[in-house]
Amino acid sequence: MARTDAPGPSSWTSPWARIRLKLHKWRIPDELRHMRTAHPDFALLPQDNGGWRILWRGETVGNTLPLTALTTPSQDHCFIVGTGPSISALHFQRLLGHDCIGVNGSILKSIEAGVPFRSVVIGDRQFFIDRFPLVRQTLLSGTECLFSFRGLSAICERAPELLADARVFVLDEINGRYGIAKPSPQAFDELATADPELRLHPSRRPSEGRVGYSLNPDKGVFTGQTIVYSALQVATRLGYRRVFLLGLDLGGTGSGTRFYESGAHAAPMRLDRDYEPYILPAFETAAAVCKSIGVEVYNLSPDSRLPAQIIPRLTLEQALDSIVDAPSS
Repeated sequence: MARTDAPGPSSWTSPWARIRLKLHKWRIPDELRHMRTAHPDFALLPQDNGGWRILWRGETVGNTLPLTALTTPSQDHCFIVGTGPSISALHFQRLLGHDCIGVNGSILKSIEAGVPFRSVVIGDRQFFIDRFPLVRQTLLSGTECLFSFRGLSAICERAPELLADARVFVLDEINGRYGIAKPSPQAFDELATADPELRLHPSRRPSEGRVGYSLNPDKGVFTGQTIVYSALQVATRLGYRRVFLLGLDLGGTGSGTRFYESGAHAAPMRLDRDYEPYILPAFETAAAVCKSIGVEVYNLSPDSRLPAQIIPRLTLEQALDSIVDAPSS
């Protein structure tokens, strides 16, 4: 496999640029501190259709679509393709013809196996920086790209021309939305408790918006500290009634790397740090919410760290058989 981890050029490398960045961050108030990692020359302007115009150095380089413009599912089920090492053992071409939502670097599986993804979700700015060739492949694949605003800023720093014709959507973190002041953890939990479209874990709060479930990604998604969790919230909003999670190993295979990484080129993971306080309670919340709205969620990773009592497990064969056996709607 060709190396895919070479970063693109950055516009923050000169001494003057670094000084300008520090001044830029200093001018941004604390309630908008989540905006500080966006480049000073990057901006989003709201449009009448609910999307955004993407500006780079004062010029329009692309436009995002509103989440309501995401393709309507033609099936009642989808596969969310994570990046755990268990992905490598799957007969991936068996997913051809099924709706697939990829995350981060799983676009490699789509390309290698010839299985188009309907959508790809990427949120972490560092992924856009460290794995920019994978971001480029995602943008050029023709899939629906659900990116954070920080990710769009990183793209503008490296290759803004990629945004001209791509199908791009902004997917914000629930408590880190573009241009919107960030309330305190306590204030956020009070707001979320009063909103029926936002469901918080019953005990893990104040949580800074990390432990909960969003039934309306237009308001943002809870990260759960794993990108598959963001994609799950998108899938349920799209109306899928059965969601199958692939590659959600969470370190359960004994490997802490993604399927496309190895050795010194593997990016560090925070699974051990994040699993107990964020990942586990997030999926506890997802399991309860999905059951309440009639959505079945299954984990297809055989050695996942996530207990089957929370998200039940199936094999890929069992999942595909259940689709064939299901009555048509």
